[in-house]
Amino acid sequence: MMEMTTIDKMVALMELLAVSKSDMSIREIEKESKVSRSTAHRILQNLQKHNWVAQDADTERYRIGLRFLFLYNTDSFYRHFLDIARPVIDGLVGATGQTALISVLDGGEGYCIYAKPPSALLQYAAYSGMRFPIYAGATGKVLLAFAPEAVREKVLSESKVRVAPNTVVDEKRLRADVAKIRSDGYAFSTKELQDQTSGVSVPILGPSGELIAQFGIAGPAANFEGRFEEFLVEVKKAAMLLGDALRMDEAAG
Repeated sequence: MMEMTTIDKMVALMELLAVSKSDMSIREIEKESKVSRSTAHRILQNLQKHNWVAQDADTERYRIGLRFLFLYNTDSFYRHFLDIARPVIDGLVGATGQTALISVLDGGEGYCIYAKPPSALLQYAAYSGMRFPIYAGATGKVLLAFAPEAVREKVLSESKVRVAPNTVVDEKRLRADVAKIRSDGYAFSTKELQDQTSGVSVPILGPSGELIAQFGIAGPAANFEGRFEEFLVEVKKAAMLLGDALRMDEAAG
């Protein structure tokens, strides 16, 4: 019998977690995969850095990561996720009068999986399928702030292009912004991603603190003047509703 290569072991671990109906301990993984505990731990830690697997911070048990689900079960995962999110998004549009959107991390950039404008005439702020740099704007910087460390450091250290009048391209200042967003749990921006556009965003996090998505609003900068705090309250309220709905769905499933 041929000896398993590192790639073989990595695939075996990911396939095991992908079909498991519950989180697995490192002992269970060793028993089921026939990969030694020390090797499995090393591989899983590397996979976790890139969001291929996730580890519960309290139990230290492993599950398949969101990046795996996004890449290999994209249609059904997004469809189910959005079925849960749409009523919350509709409510947020109604409460703020701005475009509400959900975006995910796709490699080193952001990808908007759903955007709902307040009317058919106001679709310039964001749209479904939009790709954008994650160093710019509240929408992008929430993804950057809560991205896996390897992705975050790569983007922070790279040179950047100014895509709007207020885009932050200085690494030191951007690092400070990211640290503040991680601490505060939200982001504001004005004219950073698009000219004449402002936004408010929060992260949607999984049970282990892993990034699931960005959630927030965007619209004409004039609409946000003097209303950032008001809009933040509505975005946080909607994010809590979405988080509750996702937890209820997970418990039911």
